[in-house]
Amino acid sequence: MRVSRRVRNLPLTMKERQVFRTLSLSLAILGLLACAACKDDIPPPPRSAADIDVASPTYNIINLMTASGNKVDVIGGAAHPYFKTRHAAVRVNNGVDLELYEFSSSDDLNEAAASISPDGSKIASDSIAWPAPPHFYKTDKVIILYMGSDRDNMVQLASAFGNQFAGAP
Repeated sequence: MRVSRRVRNLPLTMKERQVFRTLSLSLAILGLLACAACKDDIPPPPRSAADIDVASPTYNIINLMTASGNKVDVIGGAAHPYFKTRHAAVRVNNGVDLELYEFSSSDDLNEAAASISPDGSKIASDSIAWPAPPHFYKTDKVIILYMGSDRDNMVQLASAFGNQFAGAP
């Protein structure tokens, strides 16, 4: 019967020590990666309106736009989630895409809004190459991003959410 060195209380060989260290290091790295992946505790983006909490500000915005006679479809998460918070992408009237970033408090929203340059070209210190001119609007807990240049869309967004606080003129 073969008995391992550990059971016999003999010292480990150099090869056994190397394998043990490699295994320990690998497990430590996997643990760190797992912690980093879930430290923000952000739920996955919605796939449909049914995935949005009815008590959330995002749901209220969708209801507001629907009550104004618009057709609103949830099309998933924001294309580029610039903020580490809940986010959703919606398509209004089969053509106008908006990204909605929902924050847990007005303070968190104001901190995120302050990180956006006045012309919308930067978020924090990151320069953004937008596919179309960005326009940022906000409510008490949601930042709304519209990328486009259609004046009618911007007028409707401003009437619903107030003037844009950052973005292209």
